[in-house]
Amino acid sequence: GWGNAGGGAAQSLMPLVVAALVGLGVEHAFGWRAAMFVPGLAMLAMALVYARYTQDTPQGDIVDLRAAGIELDGGKATGMAIFRRAAANYRTWMLAATYGACFGVEIFIHNIAASYYVDRFGLSLTNAGLAAGIFGGLALFARALGGIASDRIALVKGLDGRALLLFALMLGEGVG
Repeated sequence: GWGNAGGGAAQSLMPLVVAALVGLGVEHAFGWRAAMFVPGLAMLAMALVYARYTQDTPQGDIVDLRAAGIELDGGKATGMAIFRRAAANYRTWMLAATYGACFGVEIFIHNIAASYYVDRFGLSLTNAGLAAGIFGGLALFARALGGIASDRIALVKGLDGRALLLFALMLGEGVG
């Protein structure tokens, strides 16, 4: 949900960045283009932080594993072989389609909500962006609750239970 929350934060903050640039004398249309450097630079900075400070592997923290004398085998499979194996599994494609539908709806809402608030309620673009950004924050709770529910059902029903829960939640989202 943090990625979705970041999308909501960007939705809320970008109009403020543009307003600041316009306040500095930048023309409004160019301000929107120039504002795109802010998230770009933020993503670059986070990529550097991530590359420098993350230590997790599927087996655990790499520092702890090495301290315990456990050497990690990178495996003989190449990245393309691993990709082919994943792509051959129908569950991969089902999950990709589900994620695309779910996340696609959310991105759609992010994109039209601010315009809707401007057109329907007469909000300024800045206030409309702040209001629309709330949708990204909802993902923090929805994703966490979905993960908790999925973990609990998996204890009883395994992977089939997770798939059934996902189906039920996606059906509910579609009906909603």
